Amino acid sequence: MIPKDQNSSVVAQLQQWGRTKPDELALLFLADGENESCRLTFGELDDRAQRLSGRIIRANLTGQPVLLFAQSGPDFILGICGCLYAGAVAVAAPFLVRNRGHEGIRSIAKDAGIAAIIGATGTEDLQELFPDIVSIPLDGLEFEAAALAPYDRTKPALLQYTSGSTSAPKGVIVTHWNLVANITMSSKAFGVRPGSRVLTWLPLFHDMGLIGNVLPALYCGVPCVLMPPLAFLQKPRRWLEAISRHRITISGGPNFAYELCVRRLGQRPLGELDLSTWELAVCAAEPVRLSTMQRFAQAFGPAGFRERALYPCYGLAEATVFVSGGMLGEGIRTAPPDAPVARGAVSCGRPPSSGPVVIVDPDRCKPVPDGTEGEIWVCGDHVTAGYWKNPADTETTFAASLPDRREAFLRTGDLGLTWKGELYVTGRRKSLIIHRGVNLHPEDLESTIGACHPGFGLMGVAFSIEANDEEQVAVAYEVISGALAPDDSQAMIEKALNAVAEAHGVRLFDLVLLRPGTLPRTTSGKVQRDHCRMLYLSGELARRAHVSHHPSLGRYQNVTARPS
Repeated sequence: MIPKDQNSSVVAQLQQWGRTKPDELALLFLADGENESCRLTFGELDDRAQRLSGRIIRANLTGQPVLLFAQSGPDFILGICGCLYAGAVAVAAPFLVRNRGHEGIRSIAKDAGIAAIIGATGTEDLQELFPDIVSIPLDGLEFEAAALAPYDRTKPALLQYTSGSTSAPKGVIVTHWNLVANITMSSKAFGVRPGSRVLTWLPLFHDMGLIGNVLPALYCGVPCVLMPPLAFLQKPRRWLEAISRHRITISGGPNFAYELCVRRLGQRPLGELDLSTWELAVCAAEPVRLSTMQRFAQAFGPAGFRERALYPCYGLAEATVFVSGGMLGEGIRTAPPDAPVARGAVSCGRPPSSGPVVIVDPDRCKPVPDGTEGEIWVCGDHVTAGYWKNPADTETTFAASLPDRREAFLRTGDLGLTWKGELYVTGRRKSLIIHRGVNLHPEDLESTIGACHPGFGLMGVAFSIEANDEEQVAVAYEVISGALAPDDSQAMIEKALNAVAEAHGVRLFDLVLLRPGTLPRTTSGKVQRDHCRMLYLSGELARRAHVSHHPSLGRYQNVTARPS
């Protein structure tokens, strides 16, 4: 239910907790993923945010975009809260690492028109990148006078830059009211209550990390434990150990996180690991694979993990973050036998009444019947205000209309269908492969290949090319370390060819095996399908490849590929 109070805000909630439970834990940081490095109470957070707000207001930054580098530490969260209190527009960017990601950060700063940078002063990288932009320090706040900007729910609170997996990154305008509307939706769906405890290792410049975890916890007045993404990626057990040690009730991540835990830990002794408090294991941000969820539940059931805690959901930055999720305690729900979707398709639940979802024929712009695939359109107070300084794309994406409906709809670009009230996400419209009249979702091909041989890694990309005057299917897939022997690679390609042919009726034109970590990714870890395709067509991907030849591949029977 969306709050009836039109003046409700994250700021008002944080102030309330600062007054009513100033000594209770708000944030706990694990800098190395294991040991406590810092903690803040609600009283401390509110006091420091008000003082930082005063500093921001006196720098004339109310209403101005300010840049914050997203670290899983107190400075970034304090910077976000200070911006909310001061009415500045917070723009989160990946934490600056020397010689890495500079172009992406420059493009964000240029597009947003950054007026200042908060909380990152004195670094050589910063001076090189932004020599003319003022820095607002976070030290000495105890001597700063507190101040608050007037609250306007229609004003931008954040610019959430999309990850650019299918297009150039854009700044999504998240208003203060978008935040309240979406946090209210997700908190109700997740069953947040007194006694809940949240943990996240997700990047905080990404909507799922900041808006899907940290801000809801602060808004609802429950503690949130944070650890850096790298701590999880280096040692996935840290995630599960932190859940066990801090008695976490809500945590989650993309499908690959559960897959990584199974692969790294599934056959090892669980020791004193206790996952019995984990009530909600959110699965989002990429297609949920039933086999991964089942193997995770089986592997960690002996540690107290309950399969019914698994919670698939769907969302996107343009809808703030959350759109639809399942019923608490139901676990993974798959399509019934009579559903017109692939066997084992995972339901993303029933969209809440406060956020209507309609499946639409993307060409005719008319709703389609239950069970028919189309583009997912969304409306509601959680749908954001558009793209920053981009009226053309805002009009195209956020101002869609339907017959007999007065609301403007967000065109998500995602494909899906509803069946008996439940939403099934089937893929991205832009990445759809049409091979000999058959629609193929890249995610399905990638899933089939990844499951056919243990040598395939966590990341693969399927895409279309044109060869011999028809659309063909090419795939690039990372292999795990130790699966690089020539005999192994040939066996892997053979297995993949057979699996794809049996499951999808398609002969692969090409399958490029790559060493771990060589697939192009966005800053949030998603594979860049279009960029990978461009690298393939230019020949650059072949230069990265470990191996890319087998006599049964289609490219040995067809003419040279060219862009479609």
